[in-house]
Amino acid sequence: MNNANTLHPGQILNDQFLIPKRISIDTFATQTGITENHIKDLISGKRSISKTTAKILAKNLDTHPQYWMDLQREYDFHITRKLLKGIIPDDDAIENVMINNPHDKLIKIVFSDRQEAVTFFQNKLPQEIVKNIDWDTLELEGSNYIDEEMQESESDLVYSVDFKNGRGKCFLYLLFEHQSTPDKWVRYRIVKYKTRIWDQSFQKNKDQDQLIPILSMVFYMGESNWNFSPEFSDLFCETPVPQKYLPSFEHILLDYSNKSLEFKGAIKIKIAHLLIQAHFKGCLKELFQPLMDAFSLLSQDQGLNYSKIFFIYVATTQKYETFKEF
Repeated sequence: MNNANTLHPGQILNDQFLIPKRISIDTFATQTGITENHIKDLISGKRSISKTTAKILAKNLDTHPQYWMDLQREYDFHITRKLLKGIIPDDDAIENVMINNPHDKLIKIVFSDRQEAVTFFQNKLPQEIVKNIDWDTLELEGSNYIDEEMQESESDLVYSVDFKNGRGKCFLYLLFEHQSTPDKWVRYRIVKYKTRIWDQSFQKNKDQDQLIPILSMVFYMGESNWNFSPEFSDLFCETPVPQKYLPSFEHILLDYSNKSLEFKGAIKIKIAHLLIQAHFKGCLKELFQPLMDAFSLLSQDQGLNYSKIFFIYVATTQKYETFKEF
């Protein structure tokens, strides 16, 4: 990948279009209907280019919307590979990367696709939160906040996102439970993981004087239904201590132990879910047709060969006889 492909598309907008054409930001804002602050955020790399913005840029700069979407996808891929070093592989190294802890690797690869993540969050977060988020600002911050002894049975990713109208930001924390049965202590571990995220946030921004809210989501695909409360305070023993003196929060639970997952557009995440479900429940044959239906909707992205990644995951996690039939 050459250097041009690692530039933020907002920088390309400025360096290759606005400056050469001597178009000021305020003039371009008037011309396109995009606010000046929005354009400044694009140029500074604080905001991603959405499909709507891509259409507007294409119309006003004699380009095609796909040009801008490809630039954004390539930039996202470049940043993701840096953040998840050793997880997002070169195409010829996928086999080596997927050998160890393939469930963790598969989850992180598909959720590192920014548009897939946006689609997922928009469908799974409470709508009162979704409608207040500026989804163009979603960024993958990192992973691996989990305890060392849990790394075989848990995976995680954390994103940051801004709220609309300058109303601050929050972190979206995804914890993937690969255990076959529910674990009530996941709530306790989430507290530790949140603390690590806050520690990292303070290290990045020394001037930060308030905590950034963290919305935590537990993604569970075990063999039995999740039967524990998502409320942290329920872990405390019976006590005369008033509730107001005890920490209290809920995580969002996504329990897909006994049902199929609908994603409304997040095809890669759906395929990953079906493949992991097939592994843990030994039902690859039963899920063959839903998998083929999902594969038929999978477009070939630049940067990663997802079909190959999914195929190697099956080869890594299934018995030889089952894999040969697949």
